Amino acid sequence: MKNLVCLLFGFILCIPVASGKSLEFEMLSTDYNGILYSGNKILVYGNYGIITFSTDLGTTWRQISLGWENDILKIIQIDDKLYALSPNKIFISDDNGETWQEAPIQWESNFVDFCTDGKKVYIVTENEILSFEKEQESDINSLYKFDPFVKFTEVAIWKNFLFIIDSKVSIIKFNVLTKTPTDTLTPGFSKRKIENLKVIDSTIYVLVVSNESSPLFDLNFLFIRHTILVSKDFGESWKKITSDLPITKDYLIEGDEAYTLAPVRASKKDDNFTISFVKANKEGVNIVTEVSNPNAWIPYLSDVEDKHPFQVNEIKRINDSTIIVCGTCKTIIISKDNGNSWNFVSYFRPFIVPEFSDVSHPQAIDNIFYQNKDKIFILSFYPPYMFISYDNGTTFKSLKPDTSYGWFNGSYYPLASPNGKLGFFIINRKKPTGSSDTIIIKHFDIVNDTLSKNDTLMIVLNEYFKPDSIQAILFGNSFYFKSRIYLPAFLILYNSNKWMPSYFVFNNDLQLIDTIFNPPQISMPFVVDDNYIYSISKDSNFTYILRTQSLRSDLDTIAIIPQIEIRVSDLKVYITLLKVLDGCFFFTKTTIEGSIWKWNLLIFDSSNGNLDSIEVPSPPILYNFGDTLILLCDYWMRFYPNCSDTSLYYEYTNPNINGWKMTSIFRVENQDYVSFVKKFSVFIDKYEVNLGKLKLKHSFPSIAVEESKPFLFCFPPYPNPSVNFTNIVVCWDSGFTSEDIKVSIYNINGQKLEIPYTQVEGLKTNCSIIRLFTSNLPDGIYIAKIQLQNSQWSVPFVKSK
Repeated sequence: MKNLVCLLFGFILCIPVASGKSLEFEMLSTDYNGILYSGNKILVYGNYGIITFSTDLGTTWRQISLGWENDILKIIQIDDKLYALSPNKIFISDDNGETWQEAPIQWESNFVDFCTDGKKVYIVTENEILSFEKEQESDINSLYKFDPFVKFTEVAIWKNFLFIIDSKVSIIKFNVLTKTPTDTLTPGFSKRKIENLKVIDSTIYVLVVSNESSPLFDLNFLFIRHTILVSKDFGESWKKITSDLPITKDYLIEGDEAYTLAPVRASKKDDNFTISFVKANKEGVNIVTEVSNPNAWIPYLSDVEDKHPFQVNEIKRINDSTIIVCGTCKTIIISKDNGNSWNFVSYFRPFIVPEFSDVSHPQAIDNIFYQNKDKIFILSFYPPYMFISYDNGTTFKSLKPDTSYGWFNGSYYPLASPNGKLGFFIINRKKPTGSSDTIIIKHFDIVNDTLSKNDTLMIVLNEYFKPDSIQAILFGNSFYFKSRIYLPAFLILYNSNKWMPSYFVFNNDLQLIDTIFNPPQISMPFVVDDNYIYSISKDSNFTYILRTQSLRSDLDTIAIIPQIEIRVSDLKVYITLLKVLDGCFFFTKTTIEGSIWKWNLLIFDSSNGNLDSIEVPSPPILYNFGDTLILLCDYWMRFYPNCSDTSLYYEYTNPNINGWKMTSIFRVENQDYVSFVKKFSVFIDKYEVNLGKLKLKHSFPSIAVEESKPFLFCFPPYPNPSVNFTNIVVCWDSGFTSEDIKVSIYNINGQKLEIPYTQVEGLKTNCSIIRLFTSNLPDGIYIAKIQLQNSQWSVPFVKSK
């Protein structure tokens, strides 16, 4: 029994080899933590493993991801090596950041910060100091472990001394030669936090954070005051450089002065910030440069609960004329004339208001997303209304404030066509044409990050209805079908309790070509594929699955299932069509019993008439990733290699990335995207948006040119532990057969077992089950190596009797 427990524990440790890298997200947005200038390359690094860099002083940028689970806290350089620190890993680059490898370093506590003297690397955890030498990364040693109540946050080095901020109130001085702490420095503000420790030559600088640091009442820095202290005698005495530094986190020291880039509220009436380059010294704060009309909109969000405001996390001088700034919300700002003018390279923070207050609606994100080759548009329901990327999501720019003010007012609904045309539908209740109601459709082209008005189309509704007969109009999410764009709208008429479904149909230039009111037999929501529009109809006995190639024609009945919906007393059951795939129809079943809501995923196989039900914790979202079906819910996701066999699946925890909730998966321009949302406030139905590129791969991400590899994916083995056999489901690229799959078995010591233990049984096209016969194997941990040309997976399994 003891041996079995040890084997199971060992297997748990091995699980990430098989499944930990199966899903990878390259997040589009991040909070940048710092900057490194190495050679001719600027590296800006941040959370979710994002490193964005430029080799031409910020003119063009590229981006890589070291994995969404690896927040990059700091990057340092020793000679020709770069070291990147995350909370539990260290990555090393020998080619100036082009490619990275994970260092063989493990420790029981999370890393917090690190520094170097050019020969050794010193790492601090919350209460311990570690070190290793260059080229000996695996030989990590503990220099000193402090009491548990110590909580380190930062470290800096000068000669033989480490200076470590403890609990954000004091600085511990540590001698690395004697391996002993020598002093505890208190800058004199015991009730205020200290951070951003800098040691330049023999001078120590530290930022003392003001307790009033909230943007809520910030009008030209009236309430935002930080202090910078300096010590030139190793912390024995401290002097102020300034006590008036505007809201920021980092500062640039030059001589006896500190510089930073700070936001200034444009005016009391405006809801956006401008930026200013300020100089602070003992005489006070002077604005060196104020950018009166920046090329980006920084929203002024006055909600006191906003935990993600604009913030400068590092400001760094690159050369005599170039200064670069990074911060939250994918912010990169650069000056090439010594701070006299500034250019927003990137800023990204879109918001949505979910349709019908349902953030889990699968169309809540992708209807505001448009991509054409390397150009990406993401529309926002709040200022600045639109974010644009010209480099495939590496950097984003927002609309300029004057553009946003000039074109947007009131409620609007965004629309994008595949050829890059953009439209916004604005409900006009002022009756400018004397009509009952007018829908104003504005077309725009984008020139130099500015909207250029192209055309305005007005749909006058009294051409179709009696004057003043429409009480309200609600737009749905647009969809694309057979080279046409359909904009659903619900018209609520006076003296009627019914919503009239309607559709405005446009071509790729957003020209109105058809208007459909109250189409026959159609019900929402419906599902669209390349050939048909699918919907359902219901009577007291049956639910009918319908399809059509035109919303103007009647729908054909293609399948009938027993009626499931119930509306009696306090019990209500509803079903909605969710997806159509390979002859299988997927429905969401919602059960409301009193105040209790429950959901099921229903799967109807039209080939044999089978109807299966899967209980799920939240409204389900479905996506087919190649031949694999992904079922996404609030807390987990499941992978079904065969959608018609729901008994075979693999379940993973839904990643909760720093509070971001995964809400949908969608495909644009041959790229799969995952959308994430985070609620801005408990009082406002507004959600901040982030997106990630979804990848299903086993190799470590790199921007270096990768050797072309065929697609190969392996699911974890079952049953596991095994007695007589274990199965591994394998899926591969088109153009290959099961005969191309090579299997070999290794024991825990890496010795290859020559006896063949494999048998491949056909499951479906490009997918099979590999059965490993284990009855003759001794108890232990084994590795199955599964290979398709130069693609391979290593799948661990346990043998136990």
